[in-house]
Amino acid sequence: MMLQPAYYRANDMIVKEHSPATEMFFLTRGRAAVLQKGRQVFVLEEGSYFGEIGCIIDAVRNASIKAVDEAEVQVPHGVEESPGLPGFSGSYDLFGRQAVAER
Repeated sequence: MMLQPAYYRANDMIVKEHSPATEMFFLTRGRAAVLQKGRQVFVLEEGSYFGEIGCIIDAVRNASIKAVDEAEVQVPHGVEESPGLPGFSGSYDLFGRQAVAER
């Protein structure tokens, strides 16, 4: 597995609510706002990660993520496609049931 960097300017959208959840992200620089129905509900700081639940349960995004200031994220790539979180066999068994229960 490799981490691919992606860079965003202030106010750029990193992910959009209701889009397919096909990747997870590690926020390595900057801050990002979590928006639901256009309203800010949380701010992610460096070291945060997001998008993993949608990958685990093969869902659509339940929130948008917008860069508050210049931001860098690392996106895992180069892993074999499989159900659940890429690269972690059995991840649905471990995490998927809990994620579905919390929906």
